[in-house]
Amino acid sequence: MIAAVVIGLVTAYYFGVRNGGIAAAVAGGLFLAALVMPGRALMIYGLVGVGLMAVLALGPRYGRPGARANLLKVVRRMAGQLLRKLR
Repeated sequence: MIAAVVIGLVTAYYFGVRNGGIAAAVAGGLFLAALVMPGRALMIYGLVGVGLMAVLALGPRYGRPGARANLLKVVRRMAGQLLRKLR
């Protein structure tokens, strides 16, 4: 599931937080499907890999300009909330 979070963060970096969340959810669902259907796991992992490579290839060219700033705002807000709860 860590891989799904990483995929979501990479997608959020290029295309925005909402699209990153959707990508993380889809990747998590595909990883769960790979656990349930071991005969299809290699195909599912390949599909996730191709999707990640597409994001990495197309992100710099077609990504939203403000997506990085929005991602940093969300990360800072979440870190602040986490620090407040830990205190």
